[in-house]
Formats: sequence, C-alpha cells, structure tokens
Amino acid sequence: MKRKIIGALLLGIVTSSIGSVNIANAADDLTTKADVQVNADPNGTLSITSITPVIKFNDLTLDSSKATTTTIQNGDFIASIMDARGTGAGWNLAVRYSAEDGSELAPTDEAWTDTTVSGRHLKGAKLKFVMDNGLLSHDGDENPSTDDKPSFGNTEITISNSDMTYLNAAQGQGLGEWTHTIHNASDLPSVTLEVPSTTTLAGSYSANLTWTLTDVPK
Repeated sequence: MKRKIIGALLLGIVTSSIGSVNIANAADDLTTKADVQVNADPNGTLSITSITPVIKFNDLTLDSSKATTTTIQNGDFIASIMDARGTGAGWNLAVRYSAEDGSELAPTDEAWTDTTVSGRHLKGAKLKFVMDNGLLSHDGDENPSTDDKPSFGNTEITISNSDMTYLNAAQGQGLGEWTHTIHNASDLPSVTLEVPSTTTLAGSYSANLTWTLTDVPK
C-alpha cells in the first residue's frame, strides 16, 4: 500500500505540473510598436562654460642648469564645454598664445613679456599641459562612455602662436557638458613652464592665451 500511495502522489505531482503550463500558439504573439520624435533644441548652443582665468606659476630662481621648470600654484586647471544643440555635429577647442587684446601673434613674436620693462621678453619659454594627468568627466560622471568622449589634441600640449587642439569631439561625440580637470601636484606636475636659465633676464613676465571653440571637429 505504501508503494501505491507514493506512486499515486508522484503521479499527481507530475500531472499537476503539466496541467499548470499553458504554451501559447506562436500565431497568438502580438507586437506593439513605440515611436517618438526627438527634435533638437532650437535654442541649444555650443559654448565654453568655464576656463580657468588665471594661471599663476610658482616663482623661479635661475641657476646654471640649462632649463628651469615651475608649476602652477593655484590648484587645478579646468576647461568645460557645453554642447546643447542635440545635433551631434561635434566640435573643436583650440588654444594659442595671443596679444593682450586677443589678436593673433606672428609666428616669430614672443608671447611672454616683462610687465615692468618695456620690450623685454621671456625667450624660449615652454608652457605645457600634460593632458593624461587630467580627468575628463561628462555631466558630473567621472567614468563616461569611451564612445562619447572627446579626444585630446595630444597627450602633451606645448602652447605656441598657432592654434593647438586641446579637445576634439568627432561627429556623434561631445554631447552635453564635458569638463577636463588637470590635477596639479608637486609629485605630478601637469601644467608647467620651462624657462631657459642661462639666457633669461630676471623679471616679472606674463602671457595671454586665447581659447577658440568651433563647431567643426578636426
């Protein structure tokens, strides 16, 4: 009797399981289509939202070495671009030395001038941005999709009198707000100024940088 009862229970479980499964006929499958039209913002713009306005370097003391390098003393360097057009056309951010009024310098013009002695220049100075030491974030996200990221003009950019690409967003990239923050620390010099020691006159020098944002990617 025990065997019969057990057998009946097992059979009942199997029968119940099979009876609870309803397999729909493939011909009964239906599909719902969802559509949406996304229009570009007619007031959307491409703009520079933030650029560090002043780069203050630590003081230099000339010595007998070939060149002396200093770093910025006012923290990180930040550049932010907002693309709210919704077109995915891409963009390019470039930087160059310029005159005080923003006009272009000739290729042979000296960008660094003494603020107290007229006609004196800081010849051969090299201002560099080490791009890889920075963080590129998207709308506050520090780990954005690689496919959406703008690219650096180079891993290290040395400023000249001609436009140098700082950031470039190819077509389909650079939507929203992108911020490049270069962290500068004593053990990680990321924005530096190299000055030839043996040919430089002591003084207080300054230079101007002009940033140009265009809607044509490189």
